[in-house]
Amino acid sequence: MLEYVLSHFASTNSAMTLAYDYSSGLVFLSVATAMFGSALALYLTEIMHQAKRLPTRRMVQVSGAIAFGGAVWSMHFFGMLAFELCVSVSYDPWLTLASSLPAVLAAWVAMNFMGKDNQTPNQTVQSGALIGAGIGLMHFTGMEAMQMDAVLRYDPSTFAFAVASAIVLSIISLFLINKIKQNTKRHKGDIYIFGGVGFGLAISAMHYLGML
Repeated sequence: MLEYVLSHFASTNSAMTLAYDYSSGLVFLSVATAMFGSALALYLTEIMHQAKRLPTRRMVQVSGAIAFGGAVWSMHFFGMLAFELCVSVSYDPWLTLASSLPAVLAAWVAMNFMGKDNQTPNQTVQSGALIGAGIGLMHFTGMEAMQMDAVLRYDPSTFAFAVASAIVLSIISLFLINKIKQNTKRHKGDIYIFGGVGFGLAISAMHYLGML
């Protein structure tokens, strides 16, 4: 298993790199999807926090996790549709479906933290790191679903930078959300707007940096 993973990080010869292009319209749609889905997940987190009954909280938590995981998953595949290669590409349906699980599970756990009052900085960092890692795992699992007449390889430094970007931007987004929550003069809608934009950028940065 480890050997299989490490084989994806072999250095590549630039002369053998496939030519590619992007559809700007689909790129915009992918980023907008990530932001909207993230804002929806944050809205559901607030509802979960206000719910008094445990079954209601759990139901909303499931909805929020699916909303965020769906945002990551949809953004990825809109981004892949925007990615125009010079070879034919198809996707393994089961692996494509399974690729949504890391982001959904990460969001499920992170919502436990986000639904609490007075988060400690350590909890915020843990939540952001978990979300960022879930975004990264979803992306690279989704990439494994690609079926084409080409070999998929990653540059280690670019790979690490992409994952780190998702984690850092997720942490920054959570700190921003907490700051807005503490400011009673700010409207709660600001949480969804700024948080949605922040997480949307984290998801999008992970994807498009990972595609370099």
